[in-house]
Amino acid sequence: KEGKHGEYSLNGPRVPPGTYEVALRLEGSEGSESSEGSKVQDPSKPSNFTNFLNLPNLPNLPNLPNLPNLRQTFQLFKDPRIVTGDADLQAQFGFLMQIQKKVNQLHEAINQLRTVRKQAQAWVERADAAVAHAQLKSLIANLTQVEEALIQTKTEDPRMFPSRLNEPLGTLTEMVGQSDHAPTQQMHDVYTVLSQKIDAQLTTLQRVLTDDMTVINQQLRTAGMLALI
Repeated sequence: KEGKHGEYSLNGPRVPPGTYEVALRLEGSEGSESSEGSKVQDPSKPSNFTNFLNLPNLPNLPNLPNLPNLRQTFQLFKDPRIVTGDADLQAQFGFLMQIQKKVNQLHEAINQLRTVRKQAQAWVERADAAVAHAQLKSLIANLTQVEEALIQTKTEDPRMFPSRLNEPLGTLTEMVGQSDHAPTQQMHDVYTVLSQKIDAQLTTLQRVLTDDMTVINQQLRTAGMLALI
């Protein structure tokens, strides 16, 4: 996202220079999804880069007639004006991938709690909501509390309400990726603080989903109703 105050980019990090392979997976073939790229290991220069990416092996594509080669290697070169060494660019990329993983965990948690809360709200609004009514209301409140700690739900403009944990984490992504340099110690320190706060909320969420929902689902099943997912 660009151009609005208080919004941050969700673009993935730029990969460092190197040799890569792109493969086109056809719909209906084994493991077919979409185009996927992976870095080709240079045997003369051992590296943990491909191990870090942890990319799965691409499936062997069938021999199909009248189709061009569906695999292609290519090279990404560093701008000759950039004096930053390859090790620093690798460090930058690795750190950006670490941040991106945490952003994904945060967003997945929000999507999960919103799905559960929507189901709980639907049960509360039913005519037979006397079953587990108090527990459902408590579940909704607990989920909302976690949501409001992770993301600002009242507005997208932090000038009206304070930003939550997703905002500084996304901003950190932009700060790390805006120049071709290894991340500073201060950037790592900021990530550590944000990551600890996010993990605390994710732990609370899992406890709520485990403990609260177990009690609610037992009561719903006893009454012959469908359990929350």
